[in-house]
Amino acid sequence: MVISVNKKTWLTRLAAAAVAGGLFLTLSNLARLDRAGAAPTGQQAAPAAPKGLEKAMQKLQDVMNAQRKQMKSILGNHGLGDVIADPVLRAKLAPKILLHMQIVIDQFDAFMKSYPGAADLVRDMKYHELSLMDLLGDASAKNAIITGQKSKKANVAFAANLADLEVQWHQSGASTAKQFAVLDQMRNLVKADPANDDLTAVLVGFVQSGPVAPAIVTRVKKIIFTELTGPYAAALQKQHARKLAIRNRLLNKPLSISGTLLGGGSLSTAKWKGKVVLVDFWATWCPPCRAEIPRIAQLYQKYHRGGLEVLGVSSDNSAALLTHFLRITPEVVWPQLFNSKDPGINKVNKRLKIALFPTVVLIGRRGVVRAVDPASLEANIKRLLKG
Repeated sequence: MVISVNKKTWLTRLAAAAVAGGLFLTLSNLARLDRAGAAPTGQQAAPAAPKGLEKAMQKLQDVMNAQRKQMKSILGNHGLGDVIADPVLRAKLAPKILLHMQIVIDQFDAFMKSYPGAADLVRDMKYHELSLMDLLGDASAKNAIITGQKSKKANVAFAANLADLEVQWHQSGASTAKQFAVLDQMRNLVKADPANDDLTAVLVGFVQSGPVAPAIVTRVKKIIFTELTGPYAAALQKQHARKLAIRNRLLNKPLSISGTLLGGGSLSTAKWKGKVVLVDFWATWCPPCRAEIPRIAQLYQKYHRGGLEVLGVSSDNSAALLTHFLRITPEVVWPQLFNSKDPGINKVNKRLKIALFPTVVLIGRRGVVRAVDPASLEANIKRLLKG
């Protein structure tokens, strides 16, 4: 059943509020919510929503916003992942956080009881929340997931099984064997319902939740690119094809990048010949680009003295926005190509036909491209520095 009450807009706002609290896997849940807002291809216009549903949705959002605010205050400078990973922090903060998470669960349950036809809109989020509570040590959440797995209702069992796999993944630590075991179980769900984009969303969350071995990334990509068939998977497959096209154009070919620097002057990577050059094609309006900055900064600090240089190629829309961002992000100490007289998509991007952000290109010591968006950026930098 598809219910139309501007649910995509509302659920996207709800997801944004959840992300602000640090309690949802960003891409995973945005993808789920995006999927919830789209009717299947060829389906007729959705029927009118049950009376009071929009008001109930707003109430649910208000409750979530209020609880996220309380939890954010409790977390302070910590993320929820820090609390889950650190036994000392967990013992100190989890009991306080769980009280607010339970309020959200109760609100989910009340909503689904009042509007059973709309339950699918929030069930996955409820079980994802339960998985986080389980990771924080809440026994009742663990039992709720187990009960859900035994449900005779396929959609309930599916959501619960997915939540259990999320728990297993985050408890796997750095064990590649355990992560492969989780992926094997995920493949069973994929075989049962390859068009289900919730599976795609969770797999994306897996590889973005922390450092994982290249072999794990490869396995996840294989599942998404060759076994899943939903709209979100199709979009990722299309993006992957475009990435491959960029890689095929550039890999193992000489490349020198030059242009106008932010603030004036010019720079060419030719002057860095003999060094390894990481070129980051990015923009401040691109959230994944911003998310990559701490990792690139860490690599720069670690390998700069050994011969690594970093160059940003910005496609920002104004020098003022870029300058402000760099001012509040002091770890970005490498130069930026940006022409204030010609803002927007950088000329370098146009020349190289790079329209995906971020895109990272590694140029070896002899000025030849040796990697484009590699699965393990650090491993490739280390390899090139030795060469």
